[in-house]
Amino acid sequence: MTYADMLRPTARTSRLLFDLAVVLGGSLVVAASAQIRVPLGFSPVPITGQTLAVLLVGALLGSRRGAASMLTYLFEGTLGLPVFAGGASGSPHLLGPTGGYLVGFVADTSLAGLPNETGTGGRELPSWECFSATASSICSAYPGWLASSARARLSVSVWRLSSPGTC
Repeated sequence: MTYADMLRPTARTSRLLFDLAVVLGGSLVVAASAQIRVPLGFSPVPITGQTLAVLLVGALLGSRRGAASMLTYLFEGTLGLPVFAGGASGSPHLLGPTGGYLVGFVADTSLAGLPNETGTGGRELPSWECFSATASSICSAYPGWLASSARARLSVSVWRLSSPGTC
């Protein structure tokens, strides 16, 4: 049982409205935390408060509502709402250097929400295992997207500089 389940109403219509409200609220928490950022001079990806917010949203809402919240967050950003780091928006951010992190938040929130739901065999997964796995995936998997994006930019820049008539 998640923390959101403890507050969830019993009437069917009220439950649906409650679920929509907490999913939207979770996306807004991540959007607000994205505005807390520390730019890095050596990387196009700043340090933000999103990582903490992703863990909190997953822990409070559970894996399904947490993932829905992150999908809502990505949808808000692609619609042009200034929800990404530094008030950025648009689909280029999903395809650029930060895209791996943004798209990965869906899986990360699901993983962070697992401790509050029943695991295989009726055993609940300890929070530290899921949070460690989530932090590890953020720190190891998504920089690959950043590296491949940076290589693509570097190769395009070299191609432009070496093209006739560009100087």
